Amino acid sequence: MAELDLAKLRAAAAEFGYWPATTDDKHLAKLRDDNDGYDGVSWIGRHRFRGHDPHPAPTAEDPERWDCDCGEVRHGHARGQISRRYAHLRAQGDRRTPDD
Repeated sequence: MAELDLAKLRAAAAEFGYWPATTDDKHLAKLRDDNDGYDGVSWIGRHRFRGHDPHPAPTAEDPERWDCDCGEVRHGHARGQISRRYAHLRAQGDRRTPDD
């Protein structure tokens, strides 16, 4: 069984906000990729942890956009994207009877 690198484990815990199960580089890279897909809070926190300066940079097309001084951009939802994504739920709600 591999030894845990405690310094690396502490740094990963500070980055992710929880203690990962291992300090394996492949595992940590997967956790970072998974976090990118969920929310901007982890993206912002990860960039700040690395000493970068993420800041809001809204545009008319992307009001939730964030830029970072490292060159990465986090895109939010474009106007209308949310309503298109959940249109099937709105249609489903119209089919309900008052008894539901």
